[in-house]
Parts: sequence; structure tokens; C-alpha cells
Amino acid sequence: MTSQVRESRQPEPSGHHPKDHSYASQQACISEARTRLLEGVIEFLRKMKKGGESQLGRNPFSEDLIPYFQRYAWSVIEARYKEQIVTATSLSQAQALIRESVDAVIETICKKRELVDGKTRPAGVWLRTIKHACKAVDLGTWITAFGTYDQTVFLHPQRRQLRSLLLVQAHELVTEFWNRKAIEGASPVDAGNQSIGPESAHMEFPDRAKWLQDRISERDWNLSTFESRQGPDRKTIRRIINGIKVSEMSLRKVAKALSTSKLKNLGEVRRSDIPDS
Repeated sequence: MTSQVRESRQPEPSGHHPKDHSYASQQACISEARTRLLEGVIEFLRKMKKGGESQLGRNPFSEDLIPYFQRYAWSVIEARYKEQIVTATSLSQAQALIRESVDAVIETICKKRELVDGKTRPAGVWLRTIKHACKAVDLGTWITAFGTYDQTVFLHPQRRQLRSLLLVQAHELVTEFWNRKAIEGASPVDAGNQSIGPESAHMEFPDRAKWLQDRISERDWNLSTFESRQGPDRKTIRRIINGIKVSEMSLRKVAKALSTSKLKNLGEVRRSDIPDS
């Protein structure tokens, strides 16, 4: 994938002009990541063509490509976030920047080609990279013990799995945020006007905070989802994520909202499932 392929729907960092050195550095980072992405996918498909499941030891479905796109997406997220981290004054804002970056990059990678206002918008980086790589190695079709395959087996992006993996990595950027605050000699303050420290000991309910973040990630939700499912409002959810005490009624609403997930592997959530530490 050449550097001429644009990052569709990714807004330019606020306050930066394309001619700025910081913006140029960001674009160089993205271009380099895209080049590594294409090289990695080409090498993977070459192995699939020559050995298939006997060489890789598994059924050749597109999940095997997720690590390549994860590394690419993370390079883009880091570049975006480092440009904007100076604008964050609290943990809540820093986490919001990370999640916005993750969602924007996931959309850029996984989106399908579509027709909007009479104009065709290109597919995401996933589909374009696979098509380019398949042509580069002349993939054609191949027969394995699992069946016969061609390039279409790699075209379906695993959006939910990719997003979950990226959110797990987000603690690296949170750590960077705290390090910057330590250098500045200031302690961030959240929207509830309570000081939050970089260590879990500064949180009143650190286990509850991590528990809820994990539940949000596995459902691929955002803060607005709770309100739409008769859960607490966004301000209350942010307080829980920041380890701050909330009412019992709010916790019961959290359990009720989480229980509305339609994912088969996620069952009912009870108030007793929510940590009290």
C-alpha cells in the first residue's frame, strides 16, 4: 500500500496545518506503518499459497491477519493521540481521546465501499490491502484439508475483535498521559472535581473501574449506549471508570443495561457481579 492511499474519514489534528512539521511527522509514521502492513500481509499470503494450513497449523481464515492490522492501527492511533495529548487536562479527557482515535481507525480499516450522494467512497484499508497483496503474490485458489480457498476468505474484517485488542493496548497511552502530568507537576482533575492519581491506590474503587472497562470493551459499547439501554448517564459511567463512588441505584442500572447485550456469549449481569473495591 503506497503512501498515496489516504486515511479516509480521519480528521486532521486540531490546530495543525498539513505544512506543520508535527503533521508531516504524523503522516510519515502512518505511511511507514502502512508499508509494513502491506509487506506483512504479502508474506502471510505467500505462506498460505505455498503451505496453507499444514505450514501455519490452522484454518486460513482472516482472523490470522488481525495482528498485522492491529500493529498498523496502533501506529496510527499513537500518531493521532500524541498530537492531541497536550489538550487533555484530565484522565476522562485522555481516555476519550484514545477511544475516539480507536473508533476512527477501526472505521478506516474495516469500512466497506459505499455510494454516498452519488459518489463512491473507497473501501477501508483492510480490503484494499488484501486485494493488493493477493495480486502481488498471484494467490488464485488453493486446496487444503479444510476446503478450497481464494482471496475472498481474507476480505471480511473482524471489527469487534480488532477493537477489543486495541483497547487493551490503550493503557500505554494512559501511562504516557500520567508521565506528562508528572513532568508538568500537576495532578489532573476529572469532571467531578476530584483528584485522580496515576496509581490505582488513588482510586476508591479500582477493581470496579477495571471491571466496567472490560465489560464495555467486550460489548464494543460507548458511554452513550448505557443511556440508550436505560442505564446511568455518561457522567455517572465516567465516575465509575475513574474509580469514584456512585449510588446503589446507579450500579443496579449498570447491571441491567449490561444484561441487554445480544451477544450469545454474554449472559445476565447482576449487581452482585460488580466489584465493591
